[in-house]
Amino acid sequence: MPTADTDEVFVAASVGFLGAPPSQRSFHEADLIAGFAVAQALPAVAFVRPFPGYRETLEAKFARMTTLARSTRLLTGTNAKYLTPDGFNPRNVVWG
Repeated sequence: MPTADTDEVFVAASVGFLGAPPSQRSFHEADLIAGFAVAQALPAVAFVRPFPGYRETLEAKFARMTTLARSTRLLTGTNAKYLTPDGFNPRNVVWG
């Protein structure tokens, strides 16, 4: 994931499911396609291209996410494994 204004383009891919995710653990192309069709998979790809001011924008976003995550954890105790002592972990970002 880029963290500086001058970093290269980053490509993130994910798959969402309208139905239950496939239960098989095969990574063979034919099995994946069949399982994704049954589960009504929604593949997505995001290209992240840093721009001037990208780093500051990203840091501000993570600061807001950390505040929200900490308040949720304090109030409900949920999501503790996703919130490190340093705050929100950028690996847990869902691009959107």
